[in-house]
Formats: sequence, structure tokens, C-alpha cells
Amino acid sequence: MKKWMLLLAATISGISFVLGNACTATAETASFTAIPQLPDNQLDKQASSFHLQVFPNLEQTMYLRLENTTDQAITVLPSLSRGHTNEKGSVVFDQSARQLDDSAQANIEEIASVDRREIRLAPHAVQDLPIQIKMPAVRLKGIQLGAVCLRQKNTDQTTEIPLILQSSEPEQLPTQLVLEQAEATQKEDRNVISQKIRNLQPKYVRLSEVKGSVTRKGEEHILYQTKQQEVELAPNDAMNLIIPLKGRPFEPGVYVATFKVWEGSQSWKLTKEFVIKNDQCQKLNKQDAALRKRPTLFQQYKWVVLLQIVLVAAILRLSMYLRVWK
Repeated sequence: MKKWMLLLAATISGISFVLGNACTATAETASFTAIPQLPDNQLDKQASSFHLQVFPNLEQTMYLRLENTTDQAITVLPSLSRGHTNEKGSVVFDQSARQLDDSAQANIEEIASVDRREIRLAPHAVQDLPIQIKMPAVRLKGIQLGAVCLRQKNTDQTTEIPLILQSSEPEQLPTQLVLEQAEATQKEDRNVISQKIRNLQPKYVRLSEVKGSVTRKGEEHILYQTKQQEVELAPNDAMNLIIPLKGRPFEPGVYVATFKVWEGSQSWKLTKEFVIKNDQCQKLNKQDAALRKRPTLFQQYKWVVLLQIVLVAAILRLSMYLRVWK
């Protein structure tokens, strides 16, 4: 029982961390406020976001109260996006073309919807934005994570109100992480190793630390490595852990990528073999900006070479002069 309560507390803390980050990201600079009108099936009555207990075939309409806090009329553009993990290890909400993970039971963008595409608010006006929920007939597990994104037209001011649809207790689902892929690639014209880590469960996972490293197969010497603190993984989503080569060229061979993670007192060590081919090395090395700027051997030692040529020439000339003098 004590262990279950600790897991519950950790899960709620993690979800609250995501909700708090999303809600306060831009609200302070916006020209409007957005306050959720919490329904009866709201799990956290103190939250400034939606965290609902849901069940199969549930149909529900919720409301987000918008208020223009300025003396000018404004237009708000609402949208709904599912949560996903970026390369920095943070859960974000945007309408990217990112494909839904194969392990996902459902897409929150198809369960929840915002019919209004544009809302005009007169100065200091208040208006409720309806949000429709229509759960599928099948019983889901864990949570679906998304957010209602509100952008003021013709500005970059955006407010995100997270939306969590909870079908069952997520802390009762064991964390399942896989190192799905490791490959040589580039980021911002620099050689990197990308490790794709996937969260297979419909639960939010908060990792206290992650470490990625690369060795040659059969060797223990670490060639490249990186680490990150406080990594968040969205439900049924993946992140790419980037290991920079820091100006070093790729070399062909068989390598082993290792991924170590810590979630509270638990830890995992995952490995994945991958191959870097010779033609791939040549192509990526030619495109690496740091390697292109690296001077050639002659450029590095040209003054030494020129000085040696001058010295040899001087010695030869002196030798010829001494012969003539004798």
C-alpha cells in the first residue's frame, strides 16, 4: 500500500509539473486570460487545467472562459494538439506533422475537438469556448495527453491549457522503455549519433537522468557520450537523444549504443547495435561544418615547410659559395 501511494504521488507530481510548465509558459505576456470551467469529473479540483476521469462512449462538452484584459479588440485562434517529447526532453504541444506512435491506443486530437477557429473579443469582453469530448467505445488504459492552444492573432502570444483524459490509474502501468534506433546523422550541419528512445505506455514518464554513449562493438572504450537531467516522456511517444561528435569525423564500423536511465529508484540499461558504412561516413563528413573549416595538413604546417625550404636554399647557396671561394 505504501509503495502504491508513493507511485501515485510521483505520478501526480509529474503530471502537475507538465501542467504547470504549460500553463505558465506565456500566460503572463498574453492580452487575455483563459480559465477552465472544471466539470464534475475533474480529478484535480485545484488545477488550472483539465484533468478528467473518462470512460467508453463518454460525450461531454467543457468550457474555457476567455477574457480580453485590454482596451482593444483582439482575436484568439484556438486549436488542439497532442503532447509529444522534443529533443531537449520536454513535453510540448504543437500541431506538428509528427506521426502518431504505433503503440498509441487513440489520438486525443480525434477524441477532443474545438469547433471554433477564431474568436473575436471586444475590449474586456468575456466569452466561453466549448471543447467537445467523444470517447471511443473501447476501454482505454492510462492517459491521453494534449492541450488547447490559444494564440492571439497577428502576434506570437500563446497560452496552452493542458488536457488530460484519464481512463485508468497510470501509476499502475509499469514503465516500458525501448531503445528503438541508433544511427549516424547530422544536426545543424554537425555530425551526431541519434538514439531514439520510446515510451510504450499511455503514461507520463519523468526520468531524473539519462546517459547515452557509443562504443565500437567488442570494445569498452567510450567514443562519444552525453547526459541530460530531468527528461520528460509523453505517453506513447519517443524522443531522440543527440550525442554530438564535437568536430570529429565518422569512421566506418559496427558500433553499440547504450542508453542508461533512472526513474526514481529504478534504472534501465538498453543497448542497440548499428552500422556506419564507408560511403555514409564520407557523405556526412563532407557536410560537417566543423570538418569543412578544419585546415588541411599543409595549411597547418605551411610556415614550417616554407621555413625549411628557405633554410635548405640558404644552406645550398652557402655551400656553393664556399666551393667557389676555395
